[in-house]
Amino acid sequence: MNRERVIEMLDLLGVSPTHERMQQVFAIRDIPMKRIGWIGFDMDYTLAIYRREELDRLVHGLALERLVGVHGYPPEILEIPFHPGFAIRGLCVDKSTGHLLKLNAHRQVKKAWHGLRPLEQSEIDLYWREVLRLDSRRFMRLDTLFDLPEAYIICALIDWFETRALPCDFRKICDDTRAAVDLSHQDNSIKAAVLADKERYLIPDPQLAATLRSLRNRGRRKLFLVTNSNFAYTDGLMSWLVGAEQDWTSFFDLVVAAASKPRFFRESLPAQRLNRAGETIEPVATRFEHKGLYEGGNVEMIEQFFGDTMLETLYMGDHIYGDILVSKRARGWRTVMIVPELDEELDLNSQAPSRYADWDRLDRELDLLNDEIAFVTDARESLDEALEQEGERAVADPLRQQVHALHDELLDQSQRLKEARRRLIQRIHLLQSQVDQKFHPHWGSVFVEGNDRTLFGDSIEEHADLYTSRVSNFLEYSTEHYFRAARVAPPHTNDAKPNRPNPQD
Repeated sequence: MNRERVIEMLDLLGVSPTHERMQQVFAIRDIPMKRIGWIGFDMDYTLAIYRREELDRLVHGLALERLVGVHGYPPEILEIPFHPGFAIRGLCVDKSTGHLLKLNAHRQVKKAWHGLRPLEQSEIDLYWREVLRLDSRRFMRLDTLFDLPEAYIICALIDWFETRALPCDFRKICDDTRAAVDLSHQDNSIKAAVLADKERYLIPDPQLAATLRSLRNRGRRKLFLVTNSNFAYTDGLMSWLVGAEQDWTSFFDLVVAAASKPRFFRESLPAQRLNRAGETIEPVATRFEHKGLYEGGNVEMIEQFFGDTMLETLYMGDHIYGDILVSKRARGWRTVMIVPELDEELDLNSQAPSRYADWDRLDRELDLLNDEIAFVTDARESLDEALEQEGERAVADPLRQQVHALHDELLDQSQRLKEARRRLIQRIHLLQSQVDQKFHPHWGSVFVEGNDRTLFGDSIEEHADLYTSRVSNFLEYSTEHYFRAARVAPPHTNDAKPNRPNPQD
C-alpha cells in the first residue's frame, strides 16, 4: 500500500462512507460480510463485462450464417440488418404465436411485439384470458444479456417470412435461432473473435484486480471462480482484465472452468485437473485441491473443498437461473446479481424525479376518484334495491318523484366521475409512456412496468440477496461491511400509499 493511500485512509477515520449511486451495492436481504468465508464468481458478464453492441453484432452475423448453412434457411436472410438494442433482458417469446412479451411480476403481458410491429392493446388483452405458466416448451425466456440478439433475429425472421407470404413456423424459428446461437458458442466462433480483439469486445475495469485483492481480506477470505467458459477462453479474458503484471489465477484459491451450470449444482459431473498451460494433468479428479485449475466437476466437490466451516458462501453471477436461483435453492449460498444495465437505469431515474412526482400525484387523484365512484355506485344500487323491495306503489307520489330524481342525479354523477377517471387514466398512461421512452423506446424499464415490478425485477427481488452493476463496486465498501436491507413495512402500517417499486428499493 502506498503512502498516499495510507494518508487518505487516516483522513477518513471517523467519517461515514458515502457511495456514488452508480457504485452502490443494493441489499434485498441482510448480508454481514464478516460472516462470509468464501466468495465465488461467474466470469462472463460478471467479472468480464462485454461491449454489448459489438458482441451482439458478432452473434447476429454468426447466427444468421448458421441458420442458412446448418438449418437450411434461405440465403437472403443474411441481408437482415443488425438492430442494436432491440430487446431488453427479462422478455420472453411465446413460441405458439411468435409474440415477444414483456411481463410484470404477476405474469401479465404488458407490452408485446409480433415480428417488427408492436401489438395493439386488443391483441395483448387476449393473454388476460389465461394464467401464463412459463414452461420452456411454450415460452423462451431471455434471462441473460447473451440471449438478447436472439430476440431481434426471431422477430426479424417472422417479419421476413410473413411479408413475403411464406409459411412461418414460429416454434421452429425460435428453436432454430437458439440452436444457431448455441452453436456459435460451442464451435468457439464467438470466443475466437473475442480473444482476437479483446479491446473491441470487452470493457476494461481498472479496479477489478484491486477489488479481488480487497475481497480476500488479507487472506482471511477465500475466492473461487466457477464459469461455463473453457479454461483457454477464461485465461485469455482474465489475463487481459487484471493486467500482465500479475497472474490472474493468484487471486483465486480454486478455478473451475467448463462448469456446465446449472447442471454443476444438480449433477455429479466429473472433473479434470489442468496445469497453468491448460493441459490435462489428471483426467479424472475426485477432489478439488487448493490453487487447483479444473474443467468440470460439481458443487459437492466445491463444498468438500471448503471443509467443515460455519462461514457462509457468497456467489456473484449475472444469470438469474444458472447462477442465482440454483445456487441458492440447491446449496443455500448467499447471492449477488450482477446487472450491468443498472448504471443506465439509475442515471435515467435521476433525470426524471419531477415526472415521478407527477405520476404519484395523478395516482393519488385516481385513488380518490375510484373511492368516490364506488361510493356513488353503492348509493345508487342501494336506492334501487330499496325501491325493488318496497315496490313502486308503496312509495307516495311526491316521495317517488324525489327518489327518482335522486336516482337520476346519482347516475349523472357516476357518469361524470367515470369520464373524469377516463381522462385521468389517459394522462397517467401518457406520462407512463413518456417515462418508458426514457428507458427504452419499445419496452421501458428493465425493472419496472407501470406500478409493478417486471418479471425480471421480481426474480431479482425473490432470489438475489444483493445486486449491483459490477463486481468492482465492492471496492467502495469495507471488507467487513454489513449490507442491510431496507425495512419493508406491510401496507397497513403506512398512512400514505407506497411509491411504485424502483431498482434501488
